[in-house]
Amino acid sequence: MVEFANGFISKHFLRSVWARDYEAFKGSPEEQALTQRLKRWAALFDPDSEVRYHQTRHHSNF
Repeated sequence: MVEFANGFISKHFLRSVWARDYEAFKGSPEEQALTQRLKRWAALFDPDSEVRYHQTRHHSNF
Protein backbone atom coordinates (compact mmCIF):
# COMPACT_ATOMS: atom_id res chain seq x y z
CA MET A 1 0.00 0.00 0.00
CA VAL A 2 1.36 3.45 -0.87
CA GLU A 3 1.88 5.86 1.99
CA PHE A 4 0.87 9.38 0.98
CA ALA A 5 2.97 12.15 2.46
CA ASN A 6 0.02 14.31 3.47
CA GLY A 7 -2.71 11.70 3.88
CA PHE A 8 -5.13 12.31 6.72
CA ILE A 9 -5.52 8.56 7.43
CA SER A 10 -2.39 6.54 8.03
CA LYS A 11 -1.65 3.18 6.46
CA HIS A 12 -1.37 1.62 9.92
CA PHE A 13 -4.82 2.84 10.92
CA LEU A 14 -6.41 1.46 7.76
CA ARG A 15 -4.70 -1.90 8.24
CA SER A 16 -5.98 -2.15 11.81
CA VAL A 17 -9.55 -1.37 10.74
CA TRP A 18 -9.45 -3.74 7.77
CA ALA A 19 -7.89 -6.49 9.88
CA ARG A 20 -10.67 -6.17 12.46
CA ASP A 21 -13.34 -6.17 9.75
CA TYR A 22 -11.78 -9.20 8.05
CA GLU A 23 -11.62 -11.15 11.32
CA ALA A 24 -15.34 -10.48 11.82
CA PHE A 25 -16.07 -11.50 8.20
CA LYS A 26 -14.16 -14.81 8.29
CA GLY A 27 -16.46 -17.75 8.84
CA SER A 28 -19.59 -15.59 8.72
CA PRO A 29 -22.72 -16.40 6.70
CA GLU A 30 -21.82 -13.45 4.46
CA GLU A 31 -18.47 -15.05 3.62
CA GLN A 32 -20.16 -18.35 2.80
CA ALA A 33 -22.72 -16.59 0.59
CA LEU A 34 -19.96 -14.68 -1.21
CA THR A 35 -17.95 -17.87 -1.72
CA GLN A 36 -20.95 -19.64 -3.25
CA ARG A 37 -21.70 -16.65 -5.47
CA LEU A 38 -18.12 -16.53 -6.72
CA LYS A 39 -18.11 -20.27 -7.38
CA ARG A 40 -21.30 -19.98 -9.46
CA TRP A 41 -19.80 -17.03 -11.34
CA ALA A 42 -16.57 -18.94 -12.00
CA ALA A 43 -18.57 -21.94 -13.23
CA LEU A 44 -19.98 -19.79 -16.02
CA PHE A 45 -16.53 -19.81 -17.62
CA ASP A 46 -15.92 -23.54 -17.11
CA PRO A 47 -16.91 -25.45 -20.27
CA ASP A 48 -17.55 -28.63 -18.25
CA SER A 49 -19.86 -26.93 -15.75
CA GLU A 50 -23.53 -27.83 -15.41
CA VAL A 51 -24.26 -24.18 -14.49
CA ARG A 52 -23.04 -23.00 -17.88
CA TYR A 53 -25.06 -25.70 -19.68
CA HIS A 54 -28.29 -24.73 -17.94
CA GLN A 55 -27.76 -21.03 -18.43
CA THR A 56 -27.02 -21.25 -22.14
CA ARG A 57 -29.91 -23.66 -22.61
CA HIS A 58 -32.30 -21.17 -20.98
CA HIS A 59 -30.92 -18.25 -22.98
CA SER A 60 -31.62 -20.04 -26.22
CA ASN A 61 -35.34 -19.76 -25.45
CA PHE A 62 -35.24 -16.00 -25.94
